[in-house]
Amino acid sequence: MSPVEVVKNDDGEEPAVFIRDPIDKPSDELLVHCSETNTVLRRQLVGIQLAGADNEHAIRAALQTRIPLCFDAMRGNKIVNNFAAFVDFLQSPEFALLDESKMIKIIQAIGLLACLKSCCLEIRRDFYCPVCDSRQRKRKFARTDQWPELLQVIETLAGLDAISKSERLRLILLLSLRRILSHFEPPSMHDVVLRQWCGAMLLSRMSRESRIAASHLLAFLILDGDTNAVLEDQTTTKYQVFNIVAHLHETSTTEKYLSEAAIMAWSEMAKISEGDELTFMVMKLVIYLDSGNSFDVALAFHELRSLAASKGLSPWQFMAPFWSTVSVYIVRDFTPNSPFMRRFADLLEVSIDTFLLRTQEYTVPYLVQWRRKSVVQYIADIESKSVFDICTRNMYAILGVLLTRDVKDPIREAISCLVEMSENFARLSIVNLIRSDLIIVSIEVLKAYGKADVNKPEIEIAAFKAICLIADLDHKADASKSQQMMSHLENFFSKNILGIFSRFSDMLYNVHKKLHWTEKLQCLRGIAATIRFAREHAVAAIPQICACLQSSLEDPLLQEAALLAWMNMIKYFGSNDARKLLQLTVSVTFNYWDTLSPRSKTVARNMLELIIQSEVLQRLRITEIPSRSESVLELKDIVSHMKRKLRPVSGDLSQLRGLTERCRHENFSVVHEALLELRSFLIEKQFSLYSMSLLNSPDANITDIFQTLLNVCHRYADSKIEIAKLAAECIGWIGSPDVSKLNDHSDVQGTVVVYNFEEDAENIDFVLIFLDQYLVPAFRSSTDTKAQLFLAYAMQQLLKFCGLNPTTVTPAGGEKTYIKWIGLSEASKVTLTPLLSSRYDLNSSLGGLQKYPIFKRTRDHRMWLQSFTLDLLCRASAMLHSALESVISAGTASQEIDIFYLFSKIINNQDLSIANFLLPFMVQHVLSKGTSEERNSILGEILAVLNTDTESEGIQREDLRLSYQTVFSILDYNGRWQRARRKKNAALLQGARKDRIIDQGDNEQQCTESVYPERLLKSIPDEIVGERAFESQSYARSLFYYEQYLREIKAAKDNSKTEAIYRKLQQIYTKLDDPDAIQGISTLLLSSDLEQQILEHEAAGRWDLARNCYEICVRENPENTEMKLRWLLCLRELNDYDAVLHRLDIKGHGDGDRVKQLIDLGIEGSWVLENWNSVEYWVQKASKPTFDYSVGKALICIRSGDIVGLYKTLSEARSNIANEIAMSESSSPKLSHDFIFRLHALTDIETMVMSCLKLKTNYSTLLHYMNQRTHMDGGSYRENRYLMDLRRAVIGLMRTSFSCDDDLAVLLHKAKLARKSGIYDQAYSFVLNASKHDSPSVVIEQSRIQWSEGQRRQALKRLETIVMPSSSAATSGMQALDALPTGPDGQQKNISRAKAVLLYAKWFDQANQGSWAKVSRRYEAVIGTCESFESGHYYLGRYYVKILDSQKSLPAQQQNRSYITGEYHMKICESYCNALRNGVKHVYQILPKLVTIWLDFATEEYRHAGSSSEAKDTSASRIRNLDQMTVLIQDTFNMMPKYMFFAALAQMISRLDINVRIAKVLMGALVMVALEYPEHALWQVLAISKSKAKERASKGKEIVRMLTLHAQKRSGQLLREIKNANHFMECLTHFCGVGFTSDRQLDMSTMPDLIKSLPCMLVVPIQSNLTIRWPNKWGSSDDHMAFTRKVTIHALSPKVQVMTSLQKPKKISIFGSDGNEYSILCKPNDDLRKDARMMELNGMINLLLEKDSESSKRNLSITTYSVTVLNEEAGLIEWVNDTKTYRDILRAGYAARNVVYTFGEIKKQWDKGQDRLRYFERKLLTKFPPVLYEWFIEMFPTPTSWLEARTAYARTTAVMSIVGYILGLGDRHCENILLHEATGRIVHVDFSCLFDKGLDLAVPERVPFRLTQNMVNAFGPYGYDGPFRRCCEIALRILRENEEFLVPVLETFLHDPLFEWRTPSRRTNSSTKGSATSPQDALYRIDCRLRGVVADESFPLSVEAHVDGLLHEATDNRKLSEMYIGWSPFW
Repeated sequence: MSPVEVVKNDDGEEPAVFIRDPIDKPSDELLVHCSETNTVLRRQLVGIQLAGADNEHAIRAALQTRIPLCFDAMRGNKIVNNFAAFVDFLQSPEFALLDESKMIKIIQAIGLLACLKSCCLEIRRDFYCPVCDSRQRKRKFARTDQWPELLQVIETLAGLDAISKSERLRLILLLSLRRILSHFEPPSMHDVVLRQWCGAMLLSRMSRESRIAASHLLAFLILDGDTNAVLEDQTTTKYQVFNIVAHLHETSTTEKYLSEAAIMAWSEMAKISEGDELTFMVMKLVIYLDSGNSFDVALAFHELRSLAASKGLSPWQFMAPFWSTVSVYIVRDFTPNSPFMRRFADLLEVSIDTFLLRTQEYTVPYLVQWRRKSVVQYIADIESKSVFDICTRNMYAILGVLLTRDVKDPIREAISCLVEMSENFARLSIVNLIRSDLIIVSIEVLKAYGKADVNKPEIEIAAFKAICLIADLDHKADASKSQQMMSHLENFFSKNILGIFSRFSDMLYNVHKKLHWTEKLQCLRGIAATIRFAREHAVAAIPQICACLQSSLEDPLLQEAALLAWMNMIKYFGSNDARKLLQLTVSVTFNYWDTLSPRSKTVARNMLELIIQSEVLQRLRITEIPSRSESVLELKDIVSHMKRKLRPVSGDLSQLRGLTERCRHENFSVVHEALLELRSFLIEKQFSLYSMSLLNSPDANITDIFQTLLNVCHRYADSKIEIAKLAAECIGWIGSPDVSKLNDHSDVQGTVVVYNFEEDAENIDFVLIFLDQYLVPAFRSSTDTKAQLFLAYAMQQLLKFCGLNPTTVTPAGGEKTYIKWIGLSEASKVTLTPLLSSRYDLNSSLGGLQKYPIFKRTRDHRMWLQSFTLDLLCRASAMLHSALESVISAGTASQEIDIFYLFSKIINNQDLSIANFLLPFMVQHVLSKGTSEERNSILGEILAVLNTDTESEGIQREDLRLSYQTVFSILDYNGRWQRARRKKNAALLQGARKDRIIDQGDNEQQCTESVYPERLLKSIPDEIVGERAFESQSYARSLFYYEQYLREIKAAKDNSKTEAIYRKLQQIYTKLDDPDAIQGISTLLLSSDLEQQILEHEAAGRWDLARNCYEICVRENPENTEMKLRWLLCLRELNDYDAVLHRLDIKGHGDGDRVKQLIDLGIEGSWVLENWNSVEYWVQKASKPTFDYSVGKALICIRSGDIVGLYKTLSEARSNIANEIAMSESSSPKLSHDFIFRLHALTDIETMVMSCLKLKTNYSTLLHYMNQRTHMDGGSYRENRYLMDLRRAVIGLMRTSFSCDDDLAVLLHKAKLARKSGIYDQAYSFVLNASKHDSPSVVIEQSRIQWSEGQRRQALKRLETIVMPSSSAATSGMQALDALPTGPDGQQKNISRAKAVLLYAKWFDQANQGSWAKVSRRYEAVIGTCESFESGHYYLGRYYVKILDSQKSLPAQQQNRSYITGEYHMKICESYCNALRNGVKHVYQILPKLVTIWLDFATEEYRHAGSSSEAKDTSASRIRNLDQMTVLIQDTFNMMPKYMFFAALAQMISRLDINVRIAKVLMGALVMVALEYPEHALWQVLAISKSKAKERASKGKEIVRMLTLHAQKRSGQLLREIKNANHFMECLTHFCGVGFTSDRQLDMSTMPDLIKSLPCMLVVPIQSNLTIRWPNKWGSSDDHMAFTRKVTIHALSPKVQVMTSLQKPKKISIFGSDGNEYSILCKPNDDLRKDARMMELNGMINLLLEKDSESSKRNLSITTYSVTVLNEEAGLIEWVNDTKTYRDILRAGYAARNVVYTFGEIKKQWDKGQDRLRYFERKLLTKFPPVLYEWFIEMFPTPTSWLEARTAYARTTAVMSIVGYILGLGDRHCENILLHEATGRIVHVDFSCLFDKGLDLAVPERVPFRLTQNMVNAFGPYGYDGPFRRCCEIALRILRENEEFLVPVLETFLHDPLFEWRTPSRRTNSSTKGSATSPQDALYRIDCRLRGVVADESFPLSVEAHVDGLLHEATDNRKLSEMYIGWSPFW
C-alpha cells in the first residue's frame, strides 16, 4: 500500500485521503525544511508516491487546499529543521508578532501531527481522525509510544503570554493537547507540568469552554494508569489527578460555576475507570442528583446516562454493581415524595416502588440498623406483606450487618433493632435464628466485613467478634462437645469450613443468582478474612479455595483481592500445609503475571517474598518449584533468591525427572509452568542430552517422559490448547525415540465388577478406585467451583457408602476400613479427609429416560456419551430401587445410598473421562439385570454406531472415531467381564464340589446373568468391529477381531472366506508396519495376484519390483485412483520425486482424503527437489492444514525471511498435532510414534533457524548433534531420510549461514542410511550428488557401497586411491585424507585418517589380497597413522589371533617358531593392552580373549621334537615372552579403570588354578576391583574362599587377606565393612543349606548371626544393581559412574517361605537402602555356576542383539536375571515377579474348557509304545487343542497390549530357541519355561541340562527346542512362519557373525570345571550320541552349530536353511512322540 490512498469513510461519503507513515523515523527529524515549497513537511511526504496516476492531480490539489499546515505561516523561516529549533521559534518575537489566526493554525497542526504520526489522519471535507474526532469516542486507546518533543512544544506554548491572554488560543491548545494524549502517553517529565496547567484551566474564571475542555483532558493523563489501584498512593499520577478533581468538587460547593466542570471531570474519568474507583465516581455523580441546582442535576443525570451508554448497558444494568453502596445512600433519607428519589427512578427508567423492591436485600439490613421502620413498612406495603415478612426474608443479611456493629452487646442490640421493626421478633430467639444456618450467617458477616474499608482495624475487630460469637453459639448447641481440646472458634471452623467455602463458591460462580463484580469483591475479601480467622483449620478447603481464587484471577477487577486472599494462605497456614501450596502459588503467579495490574503485581511480589522468608522452601528440591525467570524479568531477583534456598538436584536426569513429575500435576498452571521450564531445559541441554546418550540410559525412563507429555496433550487439547501445544513442543525437542526401547505398559488390566454391583465388598472396591483415579483428580484439577460442588457432594456420599468416616479411617476404627483408606493415594487422602465429615446436600432428581437409538439423534460425541451414560444410570437406579422395595434387607450403609444416582450427578459439565469410565460398567450392568427391551436397546445403540461408516453425512469424522472408541471400550470390558466371571464361577464351583454343596438355583442365576452379556459379543459381528477399527486407525484392535473372525470361520470349516480374511490381515499388518507378519500371511495365501505381490514386495522393501507391479496395474486400470496414489507413494519410497511430480494430478479426485494425500505428496516432492514455485503452488491448493502443508509453508517463510510467519506456522502445526494426539485411542508412546516423529521434524526446522539467528554458531557441531538426536529414533529408513531431506532444504534456503561442507555431511549421512538399509541405488544417487564437493569422504562412502554390494575389488581399488601411498598418488592421497572433517569435540584429523586406513586394512584382510605379512603391515599402518586409535590396536591384535588360531590347528611339526615361542602371543598382548589403554569400545572382545591367550600360553605344556639345544632355546624364548606378557598385562591392569575388569571377572576367578606368579597378578587385579567397587565385586571375590575345592578356597582366603590389608591402609571403616560382608556371606551360605520340611515357615530370628551382620555394604543381588554402564568415551572414564544403582542390603524380612520343590529353596525378602523390598531365592544343594555363566552369556548376547539394526528394531533380547554363586552347592537367584509357568497356564486353560485328564492314564498308554505316533496325533493332540492363545487374550485385555505381548512372546521364544539349540540346552519341560504376565515375554530357568545333556536322559530328547502345538498356535494365524521364523534367522545370523565374541565367554566353562564333567553321567543308550564328554567337545559342537554344520549335510547350511531344518525338526510329530511323557510334547 502506498503512503496515500483514497478510501471511503464509514458512512460511504466522499473519498478520504488516508495518510500513513510507512517508515518510523526518529522524532527529532520529523520536521524538516523543504526548500522547494518553503514549507516544513514530514520527510516521508516529500516526493510522495500517489495511488494511481489518473487521480494524482486531484489528490495533490486536495493536499494543497485542505491541509492547513501551520507552517504555511512561517514562509520566512528558512532554518527550522528540528523540534529544538521550532521551540526556539515559538519563544521568539517573530512568533509573538503573528496574528491570532496564524497561531491557531500552528497549534491545530501540532495536534494533527500526533494523528498523522499514528497513521490515523484522513482527509474528508476537513481533517478527520477516527480516534480523536469520532462521535462515539473510545477512551481506552492502546498508547504504547511517547513523543516528548511534541509535548515540550505544548508546554512552551502554554507558558507564552500570547496564549495565556487569549481565551480562544487556550481552548485550541487544550484541544490539540487532547489529540496528542489520545495517541501518545505523557512521559513523567512532562506529566507534572501538564497536570498543573490543566488544574489551573479547571479553576479558571475566564472561560467556560476551557474548563470543559480541561475536564475532558484530565482522563487522558491517567488513561494508562493502574485501573485497580486505590487512591492512597500519593506518588501516582492518578492520585494527583483525583486530588485535582476532588479539590474542584469541594470548591464547587462555594464557587457554583465550577460544578459543571467537576461533574464532567468525574464523568470523563469514570469512563476509563473500573473497580472501587468507578464506584467512588458514580457516588459523586449520584450526589449531584440531590443538588439544589437544577443545571447540576440535569448535567449529572445526563452524564450518568452517558456513562451507561458508553458501557453498552441500560441505566439499571450500569448501576446494579453499585447497589450495595448507592442504594443504601438513596434510601437513607427516603421519603416517597422526595424529588431526589423521583429523579433517580427516572434515571433508572423504573418506578420508585420497583427500585425499592429490587434493592431490598441491600437496603433493608441497613434500614433495620438505622431503625427506619417507616421505610421498611413502605416496602412491605408495596408487596402487601408485613414488616416481619420483609425482615424474615432478609434475615441473614440483617444479622450480618447487626452482628458486625461496634457495640458492647451485638446480640442485645440486634434484638432491639428487630423488635422495633416488629413485635413478632420478641417471641423469637435470635440465637436460634443464628443457629438455624450458621454458615449463611457467617457468610453475611464476612461479606459485611468485605463491604467496609478493610484498612480500618475496628471493622476487622467487629467482624472477628461476630464470628467468635457465632462459634460460641454453635458450641453451646453442640451436645457432643467432642472437641474439648479446641477453642470454640477452632471447633466451628473445623466443622463448617467446607460449607463456608462452598457458599462462597456458589456466590462467585453465580450458582443461585448472578453477582456483580462488587459483590464478588466482597466475597473474596470475605475469603481472605476467613483464612485469617480460621488459619490451619481452612486447610481442608484448599482445593476449593484455590479453584475460587484462580478463577477470580481471570477477572482484572478481582485479581488484587484474589492475590491478597492467596497470600493469607501462605501467611497463616502451617509450614507443612503451606508447602502443598508453594508449587501452585509460584506457578499461578508466573502464569498470570502478564495480565496483572501494577498493584496486583506488587501483591504477587510480596507473596513470593513471603515464600522466600519461610523455612519450608529449604526442604524442597529446585525441581519442585517453578524457577523460570527469563520471561518474567521483573521477578528475576526473586527467582534467584528462591533458587539459592531450594535444595539442588544432582545431574540433568534428576532435573528432567523432576520437571516431568510436575507435568503430572492436577492444576493447569503448574503444568503450564513446568512445560515452559522443560522446554527451556531441553533447548539448553540438547547437546549434552544427546551426546552423552543420557536419554537412552535406563535411569532416564524415557517412556515415562513421553507418556506424561502425551497425557498432557490428551488432557488439555480441548480446554487449554496452549498447554497441549507446549507439551507437543517438548516432545519435539526430546526427539523421536526408538519405540523398541520403550517400556510401554500403559494398557493395564482394568477393573472388573464381576457381580454387577450386587456384592457390597466389590462395590466398595469399585467406588474406591473410582474416587482415587477419577473423581479426586477431576476435583483437584477443576477451576469450576460449580463442578467442584457436584464432585464434592458425590465424593462425600460415596465415602459414606464405603463406610469411611473420621472414626473408621483410624486403626481403632476397624482393620478393614483402615486398610482401604491407607490404600488410597496421598493426594486422595488429603482431598477426601475433609469430606469424611462434610455436610453437602443436593436436591435434584434423576432425569428422564432416553429414546433409543440415541446416536441417530445426537451425532455429537460428547452429547451422545453423556446422554447414553446418564440414561443407563437412570435405569440402573430404577432397578436398584425396585429391588430394594421388593426385598427389605438389614439396612446397611451400602443399601441406603444409591451410587447410580450419585454417578449421574457428575456426568454433565465434567471431564469426559468420568463418563468414559462409567459407561462400560453401566452397559454390562443393564445387560445382566435389565429387561429384554433394554438389552435390545443397548445392542441397537452399539450397532447404530458401528453401522455408521466414516463417509456418512451429518457427523464429523472425529466425533465418529471417538464414538467408535467408546464402543470398543464397551466391548473390551464385556470381554474382561466374561473371562473374570467364568474364572470366578469355576472357582466357586470347585469350592462347592470340594465341600459337596451346590446350590442349583444360584448356579442357574449365575449362568443367566452371564448369557446375556455373552450374547452381546456374539450379536456384534467380529468382522464389522474389525472393519470399524481399521477405519478409525486402531489397527491392533482390527487385527484382534479379524483373527477372532478367522478362528470362527475355521471352526465352521468355511474355507471360502479364509483367503479374503488373509488378505485383510495383510492390509492390517501393512499398516502396523510388520513385514515379518506379512511374509507369514503370504505363506497361507493360495493365489498370488499383482496386489499380493505388491504387498510382499513392499513388506520386504523391494520397492523397485513393487513399482513394476504398480505400472502394470495402472496400465490395466487407469481409472483406479487408489492404485495411482499407491504408485506415487511407491515412487516416493524410491526417492523418485521427479516422477512423483510429473505424474501428480488431483483432477477427478474430489475433495476427500485422497486429494489431501496427493497435495501432501506434491508439497513434499517439491521442497525435496527445492522447486519453491511448485511448493507455493501446492500449498495454495491445500484446503486444510496438514503436516506437509505446515512444513511447506514453514520453508516458504524461511525463503522469504518471514521469521514471524515461520514461528506462527510451527505453532499452528504443533496445535494440530496435539489435537490429533488427543483424538487418538491411546496415549501410548509406541502408538503415538507418528505424531512424535512429526514433532521431531518441526523441531529440526526450528533448531536450524534458531542457530542461524544466533552469533558464532558452529553449524557442523549443530548437525552432528541433530544426528545424535536422530540416532535415538529406531524409525524406518524413510523417516530418517525425510529428516535428512528436510535439513538439506533448510541448508539450501540459508546458504549464508551453512557451508558446502554442511550440505555434504547431510548427503553422506543419507547415503549411509540407504547403504545400511540395503537400498544401494538410492545410496549411489546420494553419493553422486555429493561428488561435486570433491571430498575424500565421498570416495570412502562410494567404496563402502561397492563393498556392501559385493564389488570388493572395485571397492578396494577406489579406497586405495586415497589411502595407500604410491609413487603417483602418495602425496595427493594423504592430502585428500587431510581434508576429512574434524569431529565436533575437536578430534584430530589423524583419527579420521586412521579410520579410513583401518577400513582399507579390514577389506584387504577379508578379501585375502595378500600374505600375512602384507595384511599385518596394513593394520600396522593404522597405528602409524594414529597411535591413540583404540580400534587400530584391537584389529591388529585380532588379526594376530587369526594367525594364532591357524597355527594352532596345524600339526606340531608344521607350526612355525613364532607360534611356538609365543611371539604371536606377545604381539596379541601388546595390541590388546594398547587398545585397553585407549578405550572401552571393544573391552568385551579384548579382555576375555587377552586373559585366555595369556593363561593358555602359561599353562600350555611344551614338547619339542628337535635337539635339546633347540628345545632349550625355544623354552627360554617362551619363558621370556611369558614374562614380558605378564609384566605388560600387569602394567595394563594397573593403568586400566577398575570397572573394566567386570568384563572378564568371572573368567579371571575361574583361572586362579595356575602358577603362583600369574595367580598373584590375577589375585591383585581382583583385589583392586574389590577395593574400588566393594559393594558389587565382593559377591564374586569373597565367594572364592567359600569354595568346596581346597586349592581354590585357599586362593580365596589369600585374596581376603590381601583385601583386608589394603582396606586397612585406606580406612578402618572399609575394613570393618569388608569383614562384615564376608561374615554375612558365610551366614547366608549356611542359611541356604539349612534343611526344613516343606510345610514349615522359617523365621529369620532363628539366624541371629545373619541378622547381626546387617546392614551390609553388599548391593542387593539383582540385575539392575549389578549391570555395568560403560562410558561413551574412555577419556572421561576416571569420573565415570560404572553402576547407576547402588542399593545395598539394609535388612531382611523376618518371614521366609520354604518352597515345595525337591531342594527346598527358600524365598527371602531383602529391604534395600532405598526402602524397597526385593525377593531372592536361596537355592541349596545345587551348583548354580552354569546358571550364572548362562546369564553372563545371555547378557553378552543381548549386547550383540542390541547393536544389530534388524534385531534392535524388533527389540530382540533374552530375559535375564541375576544368579549369584555362593559356592558349588549354594547360590542366590533373583526372583522374577509376575511370571507363571507354562504348565500352570495350560492347566488353567484346559480346566476352563472342562478337559478332564490324568497324567497317569496318559503315561500308561504312552509307555505301551504301540503305534505311539498314531496315539499322539489322533488322541492327545485332539484331546488337548491349543489354548495358550486364550491366555494372551485374558491377560492382556486391550488389543494393543495383546498384540505387543504376543509379539514379544514370539520374538523372545525365537531368540531363546536358537540360543538353547546352539548351547545344547535341554530339559525344556513345562516347569522350566515361564511367561511374564506383564509383557508376554518368555523366561527360561534351570540351565543344568546344558551341552546336550538331554541326550543322556533315560528317554533322550529328540528335538532341538520346544515348539509344541500350543506354542505355534499362540504365534498367530501364520504359526511359526511369521515373526518367529524371521527372528530365529536374525538371532542365528548374529550368533554366527559374532562367534569370536562368544567363545571367550564359553571358555570359562573349560577352566571352571562343572560337576557333570568331573563325574560324567552314565550313558543309558549307547546307540545314541550322548552329551559332550568334555568342555572341548562342547565347544566343538557349539562351533559346528554356529557354522551351520549338521550331521546330514556335507556343506554348511545357510542361515535360512539351517532355521528351516530346525523348525521342521522341532515340530516333527514323530520326534515329539518319542519324547518323555513328562515333557508334555502334546502341550
